[in-house]
Amino acid sequence: MKESGFCGGVNLKSLFYGLPHTVEVDGIEYAINTDFSVWIEVEHIFFSRKYGEGEALARVLALVFPVLPHNPEGALRSLLWFYSAGETDTEGGSRTVQAYDPVLDFGYLWGAFLAEFGIDLCDCKMHWWKFKTLLTCLGENCRFSQIVGYRTVDLSQLETAEKRKFYGRMKRKFRLPDNRTESERDEEIAEAFEDLF
Repeated sequence: MKESGFCGGVNLKSLFYGLPHTVEVDGIEYAINTDFSVWIEVEHIFFSRKYGEGEALARVLALVFPVLPHNPEGALRSLLWFYSAGETDTEGGSRTVQAYDPVLDFGYLWGAFLAEFGIDLCDCKMHWWKFKTLLTCLGENCRFSQIVGYRTVDLSQLETAEKRKFYGRMKRKFRLPDNRTESERDEEIAEAFEDLF
C-alpha cells in the first residue's frame, strides 16, 4: 500500500486546508457526500459487479452528488481523485488482489475501529479521507488486518512449506467471492499464459 502524508493515504495539504467537501468538474465546484458509509457503498457497487458499467456509474453519481454534473466522464474522474484521497499518481499496469469487501468485511472493520480507535462506525459520520487514513493505520494484530494479510500474501514468497500450507489454508478460508464474469476470468488466464512466454 502506497503511503503519503501521514499514516498513509491522505494528501498532507488537507491537514492544513481542511478535508474537501467538493470536487471540480469542468471548472465548476460540486458538493459531494463525503461520509465514509456512502463511499463504502460506492466500493460495493464497483466490487460486486452486480450492475453493468453504465448502471453502476449512474448509481454512484446519484449517491455522491446532490446536484449531478453535466459531464459524467469529468464527474467520474473527480470521484476517482476523491476516492483515492487526493492521490493523483496511480500505479497502473499491474493487477492487485482485492484485499477486502466493504460490505462482507464490515463486521471486521467495525470491530477493528472500535478496538483500535474507540470509534463505533455504526454511530458516526466520518469523512472518507479520514476513514481511509485510519484504515491504513490499523495495527497488524487486529483481526481485519490479519485477514487482509491472508488474502494478499504471495505464497511463492514464503520460505517454508509449513508457512505456505498455513497461509494457503487461511487464504482459502477468507477468500472473497469471485465477481468477475466468465470472459474476464478467461482474459486474465490468457494474460497469465502470455506472461509465461
